[in-house]
This record gives sequence, C-alpha cells and structure tokens, in this order.
Amino acid sequence: KKTWSEGDLSCSNYCCNPDDDEFGNWCFVKDEQCEEASWGYCKPAGGNAEHRDCTDLQGWADIEGDGCGSYAAQGWCNADGTPGTGWDSEWGNFVDF
Repeated sequence: KKTWSEGDLSCSNYCCNPDDDEFGNWCFVKDEQCEEASWGYCKPAGGNAEHRDCTDLQGWADIEGDGCGSYAAQGWCNADGTPGTGWDSEWGNFVDF
C-alpha cells in the first residue's frame, strides 16, 4: 500500500521505518492472502545491505521459530547460506535447522 497508518505509525511512500525497526523499512501489503502476512520488509533500493546481506524468504522460520532477521542479527548464517560466526556447533548441523 502506498499510504498506510497503524496506531501512531504512518507512511506515505510505500515503505518506511516509523518505529526504527532494526531490520529497516517495512510496509503493509495490499493482499494478505497473497503475502501470507499483513506486512513485510522492503527490499532496499541499494541492495540488501540494510538486512546485512541476508535474503529473506517471506514467512521462513527454523524449527524453533527463528526467522531470517534473527539469523542475520545473531550472525548465525552468512549471506551465502553457510554457518556464521554466531553458530554454535553444539546446536547440531546447520542444515537441519
């Protein structure tokens, strides 16, 4: 949606970050049935640097419920999909999560 508001938050240019979300700009979607969510992060104009080079898959979560944002923030994975410096081998095989 180009213009939206929710409580004290509003945006007039599709994607904004009115709540200073640590993962960047986000927006409400036009069709929740299509997107399977009422909102989503916006792909930054200059690439994925805003998401620390993490490529999100809408709605993806590991077996414990952590999503791509958590993986990027904690350093659990690298942009190429390999385990990051934050991954602890005691947790098991990275691919199994």
